[in-house]
Amino acid sequence: MKKKLLLMLMLVLVTMPAFSDVVDVDIKSLFGNRTSNLNFSATPTTKEHGDIQFVFTKSGTNVFGYDPRTFKPLAGINMMGEGNTMAVSGKTGTSITISKVVLNLFSSNEATAVKVNDVEYPVSGSTFTWEGAPSATVTFADPTGKLKFTSLQVTYSGISNSTPMPVITPESGTYYNSLEVTIAPGEGSPEGTKIYYVTEAYSIIGNVPDPTVESTEYTGPIVLNYGERNQVVKAIAVAPGMDPSGMVFKDYSIKSVTPCSSIYQFILNASGNQSMVYMMEKECTVLYQNGPVMFVTDGDNTLYIANVPAGKYKEGDVISGFYGKYTDFRSKAGMLATPDSFKDAVRNEPYVWKNGTYTDLTNTSLYSNCSPYAVNTVWFQRNMEAEDSSVNGWLIFANGDKVALYNALTQSSLETPVEFPAMEGWYDVKGVTSIYQTVESGSSADLTLYQFIPFSFVESVAEKTAVPVFTPAAGKYQLPLEVTVTCETPDAVIRYTEDGSDPTMDSPIMNGSVTINKATSFKAFAVAQGLLPSDKAESFYEFKVTGIEGIDAEDGEAEYFDLLGRRVSKPANGMYIMRRNGESTPVLIK
Repeated sequence: MKKKLLLMLMLVLVTMPAFSDVVDVDIKSLFGNRTSNLNFSATPTTKEHGDIQFVFTKSGTNVFGYDPRTFKPLAGINMMGEGNTMAVSGKTGTSITISKVVLNLFSSNEATAVKVNDVEYPVSGSTFTWEGAPSATVTFADPTGKLKFTSLQVTYSGISNSTPMPVITPESGTYYNSLEVTIAPGEGSPEGTKIYYVTEAYSIIGNVPDPTVESTEYTGPIVLNYGERNQVVKAIAVAPGMDPSGMVFKDYSIKSVTPCSSIYQFILNASGNQSMVYMMEKECTVLYQNGPVMFVTDGDNTLYIANVPAGKYKEGDVISGFYGKYTDFRSKAGMLATPDSFKDAVRNEPYVWKNGTYTDLTNTSLYSNCSPYAVNTVWFQRNMEAEDSSVNGWLIFANGDKVALYNALTQSSLETPVEFPAMEGWYDVKGVTSIYQTVESGSSADLTLYQFIPFSFVESVAEKTAVPVFTPAAGKYQLPLEVTVTCETPDAVIRYTEDGSDPTMDSPIMNGSVTINKATSFKAFAVAQGLLPSDKAESFYEFKVTGIEGIDAEDGEAEYFDLLGRRVSKPANGMYIMRRNGESTPVLIK
């Protein structure tokens, strides 16, 4: 009879599958979402998670328990002393040994040691790992009284008749509008495994009944819609001829979303309201994305968005249906995005940039902030003292108007910092208008510092402005002489010098004419907005001699100047300008 019973036991053991597995256990999954602490006592508190059993026993003097508040949003265990223990083993009915346990420590954990099966080990870092010979039970104690952990991972092997636990997707968290939840059989589940679930709104998860084989059978995605309370999905799996799995759950907060028909409506409604979530219904074109930072336009207004999935979009992509909350951007409304809401682009179309004028770039009203422009063929001037200033440089228009380029879009928020040109020069620049900051001006009005945020610099290849023309032409003339410089290109600005040096964008602008009273070497160039500067024009003016000869150079009442206007105290033979009694006369001294 004994041999027959032994044979039957062996047959039972053979039919039970041998396996090895790793299970992650969030402490919250053992106790659910409680509103108060659970303190353990000398009477063991037993919790199961699949094949694994946890037994919490208090024999020390300090409070030992599960704390749902200190560790939010994770919740966790306070060991609080050596006499308090947590034993990890296989649940009744299994033949399991444990070879490794990893504790994920709370961020403020101060424990320096842990006892495992009465052997003390040092603790450092964010995790503690015990690994040893397979053991039926692994018991943890806290010699320092400061051990706190939020989750753990158990590696085990043996024989079990439990169905592998199902997998609920997505993870617990906050979602918007609605959420589709799926449940799949766990890894290693045999064919024919069924899943049963319960889903309810709750105040305390523990009040929601656990699923049984009498609960709703899972046949497809579960849709959760917005609700005032959090919602939980609990599930078990049952395979033919096996015990039900342990219960798993995920809890979700589904928030409402306020639709916006345009960026204008978002700016109007969201400004300063950081609690509401808004969804953009109108199609928007992507202007620029750099890591998690993006700018989009709906054709009328432009929006700065942070927290976007990096590398997802490029200029011209068309998207809609994304959502997020208000965030401040340069004293204006921006969006702090919900990353999951950013789907693939509907289509990619070339974006037609509007050519920006100085007035456009300095218009920082409520709805024009972050307006997109291409500033074609503009002079970029570096700030040589940029290390000591927030100004990287300036965009200088043909007429001399300057728009500052601040380093205010913090480079740390960008995946790839915007590269400013190493050399000054003429560039085509794309970007958006913005406010750098608003400061008190000392009066009732604030002082607004505007800027242009550049996305890209491309060396300009525009046509050149027409070469300016001097009137009269270079030559010898009697004094005084009126010189004008003109350009056939409409609205061209002419910059010039009178000392023979090359003119720059900092040189004076020719307005009308210039009257000269001495020999002068002019140089000038012309530049019209949107065109490259002209080639340089030069013109040298000398003074025509009157033919007077034999002038006595020793006349004490006269001063003499050469044709470049330099005073000569003892003139030799040659042509000079003689000034006497307030009059200037060209003379030839022999």
